[in-house]
Amino acid sequence: LALGTSSVGAFVGALATPALGRRFGNAGLVLLGFAVSGSGIALLGGFSELEALLTLTALGGFGAYVAKIATEAQVQEAVPDDFRGRAFSIYDILYNLASVVAAAVLLAFAGASYRSVLLPAGLVTLGLAAALGAAMKRSGMLVR
Repeated sequence: LALGTSSVGAFVGALATPALGRRFGNAGLVLLGFAVSGSGIALLGGFSELEALLTLTALGGFGAYVAKIATEAQVQEAVPDDFRGRAFSIYDILYNLASVVAAAVLLAFAGASYRSVLLPAGLVTLGLAAALGAAMKRSGMLVR
């Protein structure tokens, strides 16, 4: 069920990303993806009810898809053709490394309650979104 709702969230993200991209631009979409995922984790991560878990995975699927597509578009626009394949290879490694790190964190806190692990993780994600947004604003990436 969680995999299914995550996929539904990603599908909704695929449908919504073009319109959201016109409104926020690629840099804004990355922040939106972080904000949706982080908010979902912070608000719903401590609940053990099935509905909360499925809503959390749907929000995570949506946020991850929106941020991933925006990042890929930025890489494609910024990297010359001669280097694009190598850049995407590194990007894919880093994208998959994030899943490995997340799994390692969960394993490290295997005995802890979900609330004590996921609430701080959601807050860290929101903090990263704020820091990333500030850096993007300083660099001129957030012009819309």
